[in-house]
Amino acid sequence: MPLMFQALQAAFSDEMPAEIPYFDSLLLVYAGLFLTFLFACLFGINMYAWNKSRINYKFIFEFDPRDNLDFHEYFEVLGVHQPLDHMAISFLNVSFAHTKAYYPLSYL
Repeated sequence: MPLMFQALQAAFSDEMPAEIPYFDSLLLVYAGLFLTFLFACLFGINMYAWNKSRINYKFIFEFDPRDNLDFHEYFEVLGVHQPLDHMAISFLNVSFAHTKAYYPLSYL
């Protein structure tokens, strides 16, 4: 936890954009990755809340009742694929210039 607070304090300091080259481009890349992760997490939380409230979301969204994921399986898939997607973009340097040496805070 102390490392996370220190990283957040450093990220919001006024000197950070001047210290990291291509800060604006990197911010756009990592913000886009974070928004997809946030959307997926919030959807999973909604599935959990609907399940606990006994709301039949499978009927509402017209999911096939025989072949769909419950919230446990959804979070399992999310937990495996999101880090792989982030690493593929960060470490393989796919179509983003000058991002090879900079890692997001979530890898700390």
